[in-house]
Amino acid sequence: MDEDLIQAKTEDELMEEAKQQLRDQQFPARLLRKGGVFYTLLALFFRALAALYGLLPVIVQQMFVHSATGKWLDVAAREYGVFRKQATKTTGKITFTRTDTSQRVIIPAGSVFSTDPDLDGNERRFYLKENIVLPVGVAEVEGEIEAEEAGAAYNVAAGMIRNMLTFVPYVTVTNGENWLVREGTDEESDEDLRERTLNRWEQLSTGGIRDYYRSLVESINGVVAVHIEDQHPRGEGTADIIITSVAGVPSSTIVQEAQDLITQYGSLIGDIQAFAAEPVQINIDVVLHYDSEYAESEEIRQVALLRIQEMFRYGAEDRGDGILHINPRYPFDVSLIYANLRTIPNVIQVDVLQPTSTVVTTRRQVAVLGTVNIQVVA
Repeated sequence: MDEDLIQAKTEDELMEEAKQQLRDQQFPARLLRKGGVFYTLLALFFRALAALYGLLPVIVQQMFVHSATGKWLDVAAREYGVFRKQATKTTGKITFTRTDTSQRVIIPAGSVFSTDPDLDGNERRFYLKENIVLPVGVAEVEGEIEAEEAGAAYNVAAGMIRNMLTFVPYVTVTNGENWLVREGTDEESDEDLRERTLNRWEQLSTGGIRDYYRSLVESINGVVAVHIEDQHPRGEGTADIIITSVAGVPSSTIVQEAQDLITQYGSLIGDIQAFAAEPVQINIDVVLHYDSEYAESEEIRQVALLRIQEMFRYGAEDRGDGILHINPRYPFDVSLIYANLRTIPNVIQVDVLQPTSTVVTTRRQVAVLGTVNIQVVA
């Protein structure tokens, strides 16, 4: 904001200007003495006016998309037909398993499941959406769950939902690979909303330009990166839209939402299709050397695992915990592992055995967490 745009004035400056104008009009000087009724009323008025002058730069700043924040940015973006993406709840499928199949078992809707505590000591809880029945002779069945609260933090890795808080005898639970039905999302940040708003003009074009489709697909909740391959990847007149979500590989729900938007608003003559980014597994093998006088090996291992899992959470906001997150627009750099594990309390050395170098992914690919092996050495 240019400081010369609005010339703010202080209470003293306003008072001096008023005094001078009154003297020029031969106003009685005795009425301008401090302590008098007229002077006191003037002082109160100019104090309020000076406060308004101080508020003007803030108001002007909030009038424009480039500088507005919070609710003011929501109002400014609305003028472009753009609305802030709201936080949504994670939904997914978990697997119930049992060894004794001699009886019919009902798992009631509303049953509660959770992860182990994360780095902040928080358990992520989920609720069963519908009754699940395990008939006689059936050892395994799936059920759909929903997160307790909205947020991307509930897009947990496979195998992390394993605690049944609602007692069901002889039944265990876990979430397998590709368990997500719809990714949970955080409320869109000011920076992301501002960028989408400024790119809104691209959607006003009538041609099939790449920025048009990028802006269109980025409006979907949960999408963090979009790559457009428009050099006829499947033949003349074709284009592919590659989507990365907060979970890395997007769910089929997000891909279908993108395809529906493309069909509704896209080219009438082009063959434009949405695709999920192809996963490239990053297997991690590390050796952590720690000070055994101040920490336990299992504690170090657990914190390291949680940090690695958090590192692979796409689109995560900075929580001020020092964890660096992977970015879908760049290769996976081994230095991320060193940076995130070296800051664990009482860890004095980190050796990364795998990967040995930077993992380069194509625009059609996204890095996802594979196997994790953590050795802890005193």
